[in-house]
Amino acid sequence: DGSQYIRIFYSGPIRSAGGTAQALSVLVGDYVRRGIGIDRYKPREEEVERYVEEILLYKRVASLQYTPSEDEIRMIVRNCPVCIDGDPTEEAEVEGHRDLERIGTNRVRGGMCLVLAEGLALKAPKVKKHVNKLKMDGWDWLEILIGGAKSGGSDEDDNKNKIK
Repeated sequence: DGSQYIRIFYSGPIRSAGGTAQALSVLVGDYVRRGIGIDRYKPREEEVERYVEEILLYKRVASLQYTPSEDEIRMIVRNCPVCIDGDPTEEAEVEGHRDLERIGTNRVRGGMCLVLAEGLALKAPKVKKHVNKLKMDGWDWLEILIGGAKSGGSDEDDNKNKIK
């Protein structure tokens, strides 16, 4: 829609043990975004599917401590008010969602994969505590993500219509 949004670039390699700090950096980005009056990130559908493809590819070529389900990835990307991006870190390239206007590479962005999977997805309960402390709105989707993770993600289809 032409609006401006915050994009945070994560360069790899990032230690997977730093998931909480990774996730909180996204929260800080949202806090700054609100303070300066910039709109939230509104991903295009092809971008959402690119994140799904890329994280699953990253799991095959590198490794992840935790891999969110495809629906959990979609929920995070559709609802996170900050664009999680990064430099290409792997030689592997996506096959299905290539040459997207707002994603500068077809190669796997390892930092982005780690921040989304082992940061936001895995550390959602800790992020939620900080969201509550800071009284930040727009992060209520974390509750659904946390509930899906506790139940093994099997209720994701029931929950996906509650939050974008």
